[in-house]
Amino acid sequence: MLEKDVKREEITLARSSSSLRELRTFIRDALSRTRLGEYDRGLVALAVDEVVSAMVDSPGESSAATIGLQIDISNVAVKVEIEDSENHFGNGLNDEAALAEARKSKNRREIAVYFICEIMDEIYYTYQRGFENRLVMVKFLE
Repeated sequence: MLEKDVKREEITLARSSSSLRELRTFIRDALSRTRLGEYDRGLVALAVDEVVSAMVDSPGESSAATIGLQIDISNVAVKVEIEDSENHFGNGLNDEAALAEARKSKNRREIAVYFICEIMDEIYYTYQRGFENRLVMVKFLE
């Protein structure tokens, strides 16, 4: 994507379920300015929603945690970057029995990775404990 041809939309909100409505509106509005068809816009919005919903469902260490969403729109692709300010994780599962129990839990929430991979053309995830927790997804325009 050539930098001069990119339109950027950005928002940063609290990492909580109360932010989901505003994040969903933001993504729909930004995607409406792309050349993606209505069906593909809906799929991309669904992929982003799946990621963000999983983030807010996962308890964070800080009540001031945020989710930053940046969308770059060009005539070639739509790039969605999601940055979670939470970058320290500890699940408390330290033995095989605890892991097995967590896998069986009905309350377990998973990001539908296969589903997201079917929608998006490229996916990059960067995690550095204490520094960065970022997901970038790209959907090329046809």
